[in-house]
Amino acid sequence: MNETRENVTRRPFSFHKRGNGYLYVQFWDAENQKYTTARSTGCTLRKEAEIKCYSWLREYGGLPPITKQPKNNTVSNSAIIKSIREYLITNGIINKDEDISIETLMNYLSLTLNGISLTKTNPFFVEYLLEFWDWEKSAYIIDRLESGFSIGKSYVKDNLSKIKNYAVPFFNENLRIQDITTDLIEKFKKQLPRGQITNKTINSILLAVKKPLDEAKRLNYISINPADSVKLLANQSKEKGILTTEEVRRLFSFEWQDKKSMIANMLACSTGLRAGEIGALRIQDLDTEKNIVNVSNSFERKEKKLKNPKNGKTRKIVVGPELMQKLVALYKENPYENGEFIFWGLKENSPMYIGLFARSLQKNLSKIGISVEKQKERNITFHSHRHFCNTLLRKHITDNTVRKFIGHSSQEMTNHYDHITEDEITLINEIVTDNILPLFSPGERTA
Repeated sequence: MNETRENVTRRPFSFHKRGNGYLYVQFWDAENQKYTTARSTGCTLRKEAEIKCYSWLREYGGLPPITKQPKNNTVSNSAIIKSIREYLITNGIINKDEDISIETLMNYLSLTLNGISLTKTNPFFVEYLLEFWDWEKSAYIIDRLESGFSIGKSYVKDNLSKIKNYAVPFFNENLRIQDITTDLIEKFKKQLPRGQITNKTINSILLAVKKPLDEAKRLNYISINPADSVKLLANQSKEKGILTTEEVRRLFSFEWQDKKSMIANMLACSTGLRAGEIGALRIQDLDTEKNIVNVSNSFERKEKKLKNPKNGKTRKIVVGPELMQKLVALYKENPYENGEFIFWGLKENSPMYIGLFARSLQKNLSKIGISVEKQKERNITFHSHRHFCNTLLRKHITDNTVRKFIGHSSQEMTNHYDHITEDEITLINEIVTDNILPLFSPGERTA
């Protein structure tokens, strides 16, 4: 009687490690009262081996067949499932007559032996992706925000949309995260509508899938990220065009109808500031004595709120005294009593619509003979100002100094390069004063 009970309550599988470092597993065959032949799990870590064995139990009822044959049809595998049921019944986990699926049995077994729910560590893949990019529910997003890091709500919403539109229709809803392979993601990539959407969009879709898998790997849900081996498509983006110094001079030689947009374009041209960073400028960001602007925010149009700059770093940029005076004068025209924005808009707590910066640029470029068609052909946009400034500065100072001023991020940059020095500010001030600001000369401007 004692021997029978011992056999019934024996654990469903056991491991032993061989000289090569790999863990081998044997499943208990209750019907034949012996362990199955040992099989390598291909794992050296016990937790990874357990995950694989639970997967084998769920899919095959025990050891996977070496040759192709119908699943769950061997006497040995049936006996293993039977022994698991008896083990759970004996331990009071399930009732004797309870009809339970193999997957549920595996979950109960994992909870009993390890205290870990397989449905948590091996969730349905599609459900996991949807929750990962859910602003309200995502544990990843909540933890990131609570840890003091930034993540844009529009960025999260955009990734969720990509998952709904492309991943959900492709991946079977019953696939677990541990069932996802590199080959499956490659098939997902190949069926994306290339030609209808750009390579850049396809890459962003793949990254919307890869990021959640990165987190799953960090949490030990999976031992490797199957998306790591999937190659992104070549970048097809057209090289950004820039204006010549003569074109810049002509562009600002007359007064624009929209004065705020004109000043915004001057600022972008002489400092490389992004449109969102210009829109976010407040009076407290100006150091009028040193002609320095502290760039600590960017304005998020979709969320209608301030956020950190693109690379997450605050930086200082220099402007000439004339441009600083224009910024201060513009702020004084702010009609709101408690308004802080220099480029004030229709509401007190938000700047002007920054899309007007680009619209005004396009309109005034046409006035100097660069038609809309020519602008498209040369790929000249508001962001071209940033490239113009970057190109000019690189002729006079090192790339590291340019990077700090312009606000480019680099993985190779060390903390030593995070802050711009006073000497560098002086040098840049001289370069901008000598090479860019004369292009905005008021003496040549006409109404």
